[in-house]
Amino acid sequence: MSNNKLSGILNQSTNVAKYIALSVFAVVSGFLIYKVGLMAAIMLIIIPVIVSFFIVLLRSPRVGIMAILVMGFLTSLFTRYYPGPPYGLSIDALLILTIGALLIKNWKSVDFSPLRNDIVLVFVIWMSFIMLQIVNPLAESLEAWFFAMRGIALYKLLAISLGFLMFNKKKDFNALLYIWFGASLLGALWGLKQSFFGVSATEQAWLDAGADETHVLFGQLRIFSYYFDAGTYGSAMGHASLAAGLLAIGKIPKRNKIFFIVLSILCFWGMLISGTRGAFFVPVAGGLLYLLISKNFKVLIIGTMIGFGAFAFLKYTTLLNSNYQISRLRTALDPQNASLIVRLENRKMLSTFLKDKPLGGGIGSAGFWGQRFSPGTFLADFETDGLYTRMRAETGIVGRNLYIIIMVYVLIRGCIIAMRMPDNRNRQIVMALVSGYAGLLAASYGNSVITQVPTSMITYFSIVFIFSAEKWEVDESTIRIKKKNLLKRIKEKNTVV
Repeated sequence: MSNNKLSGILNQSTNVAKYIALSVFAVVSGFLIYKVGLMAAIMLIIIPVIVSFFIVLLRSPRVGIMAILVMGFLTSLFTRYYPGPPYGLSIDALLILTIGALLIKNWKSVDFSPLRNDIVLVFVIWMSFIMLQIVNPLAESLEAWFFAMRGIALYKLLAISLGFLMFNKKKDFNALLYIWFGASLLGALWGLKQSFFGVSATEQAWLDAGADETHVLFGQLRIFSYYFDAGTYGSAMGHASLAAGLLAIGKIPKRNKIFFIVLSILCFWGMLISGTRGAFFVPVAGGLLYLLISKNFKVLIIGTMIGFGAFAFLKYTTLLNSNYQISRLRTALDPQNASLIVRLENRKMLSTFLKDKPLGGGIGSAGFWGQRFSPGTFLADFETDGLYTRMRAETGIVGRNLYIIIMVYVLIRGCIIAMRMPDNRNRQIVMALVSGYAGLLAASYGNSVITQVPTSMITYFSIVFIFSAEKWEVDESTIRIKKKNLLKRIKEKNTVV
């Protein structure tokens, strides 16, 4: 038998096998849908997607990090529109699967040397302190510790470690930017839709279930888009607006510049309509830091003048006070604001309660997790408001101060890197990321924004890029030298010929 005939028979056999497999799959699928219903149809769609994802993940573990970033944005959407499953645990699952895929693919040759740096070390110290909180005698629940410590410690350490291991190149930053700015643009447009055309039936049901107490003030809706709430949305919009605006200042193609400017304006608008006063400090604090580290005297003078002008407009005038967003924003600068006074009084009560408790009441003892696992206790009923107040409540003055020292240390190191880099596109990227990080640290005084997805994951990988950008400089310099030498050799060869 000739090779051609054998090849033809094999191809026909393969086609027959495919048709048989498809027929069996169709029959089994129809039977399951008939017996189980719509859920079977959904599972038949989801299972192949999950299997395909696992295959891709094993081939390229960095896909897991991009999935984590995407899921950070989708978690709130799924929670609101398809409630029930614990979508928050998907972040944990993806982190574990990504680590597993990395070890399986490169189990003989994983290079852990990128983890030998001071940034990973400080977060190991923080995670160690959180682990010690297990034996805090005042802690009410180990289960509460498990759920609460993920957002304030575990995600930080795992995400930053994974970033240094395999998500720290320039192309990885571009991937982050596509996901971050794409989701932010959708969030801004979704928010504008809510503002102009109202909320959907599902969103209204969420408001009616109790969210309207904090999202409808004086008859005005605080826009929340597809994020968890208006506070998360406002801060995320302020963060994206600041980063996009600062990147637009840099030397980039005109098409990208226009997109970044439009995105910055839309996200700033989204921040305003969220009614989140704390979000105002993201662009303010971040913009101020940018002016200080830019080493551009002209930009510093112009930016300072604009900043003081905006501050004077909000603080010392009543212009445009009929606009709800402007009026609410002004209250952030009013030391006699009733909400601020209540917060300060609450913090005085907290100081009295924690006077003899330097390690706090235990992780998960305050706020949401406290109400779930230890209801009726002082800390469970205490309105933590800001992240640092929550840290003080759960980890005491020792933990709160340690946390602030670590986060400020990362900020200072980032500023030093930005200031010593040459004035090019990479430096502009670092300054934008460092400024955004500074803005989130400032905003976290009033809201726990830096530990809330999606902002948290964007921040953690931004930290990785800040501390990896100097290596980009070395790599790009090496490539330029190689190209120069290659062109020189080609020129010499042509001259000889």
